Amino acid sequence: MNVLPIVFSILMLLAIMTYGQLQTFLMRSAIRLEYTCYLENRSRNNLNCLQEHLYESNHTEKEKKENHSERSVASRLISIQWFLNEPQNDQDWSILQANNEIIRRLFDNLYSDRQFYREAEERRPDIVNELWTAVIDELKEKNSRGETLTKKEHIENLPLADPELSLFLSHLLKYDETPESIRLECGDKEVMCVKKTVVYYPNILDFISIKKVSSKQYRVFLMEKPLLMAIFQDEGVVDEIIKERWDHYRDLDKTDEDQRAARKQDLEIKFEETFKNKIPTDIPEGIINFQISLSRPPK
Repeated sequence: MNVLPIVFSILMLLAIMTYGQLQTFLMRSAIRLEYTCYLENRSRNNLNCLQEHLYESNHTEKEKKENHSERSVASRLISIQWFLNEPQNDQDWSILQANNEIIRRLFDNLYSDRQFYREAEERRPDIVNELWTAVIDELKEKNSRGETLTKKEHIENLPLADPELSLFLSHLLKYDETPESIRLECGDKEVMCVKKTVVYYPNILDFISIKKVSSKQYRVFLMEKPLLMAIFQDEGVVDEIIKERWDHYRDLDKTDEDQRAARKQDLEIKFEETFKNKIPTDIPEGIINFQISLSRPPK
């Protein structure tokens, strides 16, 4: 008779242990399912976010039919040809010097808050100028051998003699993401809303054109903010430019087709008059273009 309580106690203990293990198993399975779903959605949406960023950085809408014949001599990018072509006169030297300063400031605008960039400058304070000089020298050497620069990948694969400069260049040419926040509903529930705040710092090549025909001017209307900052060197002015050019774009887009040409001319005059006197003195005259169009400017 005294054995029964002991037996029941043992059975109860086994039942509690079994129930506990079952709950642990179910919890781990649920967590695994949630985590798998999170990873799948995170990976997919990070890729989507990167592609959206690339699209926004490189895409501009086509002009309306009436503007198809109109070609701008300006570019929203830095032309690599400015650095590869030998200066022929004092003005060319002045433009080359200005572009070297612009590219240096662009590097700072893009990467100055990145740890690898700060550490590299601490080790070699002039590393940006050293790197850009090495890149241009190598490209000139390839040109002398008849190896034409036709793709941006040719810059990515340059065999620089200095290993530290090669490593520094590899950091500059890869995309990276800032801390992110992604909210997902997983399992058998529908993914209702994926909110992502993934921000990528851009690749320096997003701001460089390798076209053989060198653009003579910078196109302020379509330029990204980091390059605008490298030219105007004043965040307040750059913010004003971004706001005003968007207003002009919307104004022109809403204008009737038969009045669009005249309106475009008026807006260009206004745009230039507003910001021409805010161009820094170290920027040579004539290389800044204020032409507007129906191509959507970056915000």
